[in-house]
Amino acid sequence: MPPFFKKKIDVFLPLLMAGAVHAAELPTPFASPNTSNEKAVTHLKRGKRAVTSTKLNRWPNRTIPYVLTNASPKVRALFLEAARHIAENSAVRFVERTNESDYIYLLGGPSDGEAEYPPGYYGEPMCHAWMGRAGGPQELVLTPSCQTIDTVLHELMHAVGFGHEHQRSDRDQYVTVTRDVEDSPFKDVCDPVNATLARNLGNDHKNILDIGPYDLDSVMHYEAEQGLALRNPTATMRAFPRNTLSAGDIAGLEALYGGAPMNTVPIPTDNKLRVVLSKYELVLAENNAGEVELKVLSDAPITDAPRVESENHLITASAVRQADNAYTIKVQAQPGALTHYDAKTDTRPNRIFFHFRTVDGKTGMAVFRVSVVKPACVARSFRQLVSLWKPEGSEQKMCLEAKRLASSKQQTEPVAIDEAYKISAWDKEMSVGLAPCDADQPLQLWRQEANGRLINVAAAHCLSLKDLFTGKEVGLASVNTSQQCGTDNPPAVAEWRYEAGKLINTSHPRSALSVTNNNGVGLFPAQNKSVPWQQWVWY
Repeated sequence: MPPFFKKKIDVFLPLLMAGAVHAAELPTPFASPNTSNEKAVTHLKRGKRAVTSTKLNRWPNRTIPYVLTNASPKVRALFLEAARHIAENSAVRFVERTNESDYIYLLGGPSDGEAEYPPGYYGEPMCHAWMGRAGGPQELVLTPSCQTIDTVLHELMHAVGFGHEHQRSDRDQYVTVTRDVEDSPFKDVCDPVNATLARNLGNDHKNILDIGPYDLDSVMHYEAEQGLALRNPTATMRAFPRNTLSAGDIAGLEALYGGAPMNTVPIPTDNKLRVVLSKYELVLAENNAGEVELKVLSDAPITDAPRVESENHLITASAVRQADNAYTIKVQAQPGALTHYDAKTDTRPNRIFFHFRTVDGKTGMAVFRVSVVKPACVARSFRQLVSLWKPEGSEQKMCLEAKRLASSKQQTEPVAIDEAYKISAWDKEMSVGLAPCDADQPLQLWRQEANGRLINVAAAHCLSLKDLFTGKEVGLASVNTSQQCGTDNPPAVAEWRYEAGKLINTSHPRSALSVTNNNGVGLFPAQNKSVPWQQWVWY
């Protein structure tokens, strides 16, 4: 699969496999439920519909184990609401994992819903789920733009085993794809699943299965604003957002799993265990080591030794216990451990799993990824810049963070950098400073380009001086479409050199990025000795 699709829209094509269905869901506008439409489809209640695969791995015993440890309270609540709704309308049930080898684990994704992720970001910028039981642990990612009940229900139905309704082989009888979608990368989530597409994926098209009549009201069907239009002008669709299963969805669940609705079984539960990680993606060069810190938030201590597993035999990991349910995970990348995307399995085998049990019998799991790259690529990977300065009386690590200003503090007009130097204008809604290091905050992730520019992953800005002459005030300049911070005439105010732990601006080679009052940053004369407020460590 072309890397462009993986990075830009998080891969749509594996719909045909018992593999990842990366839906890249678009936000839907609020709309009131259309009860008349709901009643209009009751005649389909006994019909069967779905796009699935004859080789799909169904969940055995109609039971789907899950782990919530990695997710926020909001994401947990949405998952449980969607799981409860499916269980109440089908024979499928959801249980908290104990020791099952195949299970779903929930990830909330980056916390910045306004972020624009430039190419090369290693994280999870879009929501996605695997289709059916993939075997082993499989993630269900719900980023901020996806954290609504209709989208969670849609993604969870993928995990149960359903593809997109509008990708059925007979969809052209019911809907058309708009020109805008035909000419965009989103075309692949709207293409019908047919023999040609299946062959391109290396799959036998006979494995694709349409079940029963086409269902315009399915939670698995996209809406008009996502590039689809009704072919029959008199046809109607259920209003969006679709917070409940359609009658056809329920019939499809019965076709796939059989049995009567499980509305008498215990509802899905949350054991409230939570793990805080210092890093979700550790970037290493091969034959190098690194660390990730984690803490289990529970009043009950962890019993016995936790189990640490790496899915890549060339990446080893072990846990060192600290105080108060805290651990340091030591990671070693062996020679030849470069982590490449495997198009056949649609995976990048680089996950580290931390399994634990508390003395009160609760089980949990934390997961992070290790990206092993060539040494020259480490500096150009997105990482945190940690200051060696800490607040007085605190051991809290502080990171350089791009900040969105509150409206009351926003400048009334953009402040243009000296026109003689043709550098992009400062963004009136952004600033930069220190904040407690937080793995959930993408505004703390930076990448240093070969030209020395420090690019922020979420804000699509670079660290820059206000002007060449005063050389003290530091802020953020916009990155243009070619991923450059302004032009190259001259680039000095936006270029930095990492030297002996200091960040030196090219235009002021005797000054270093320094911590100032109130967790601010500025450019001040570099000290001959190492002082914490001028020392930075890439993490």
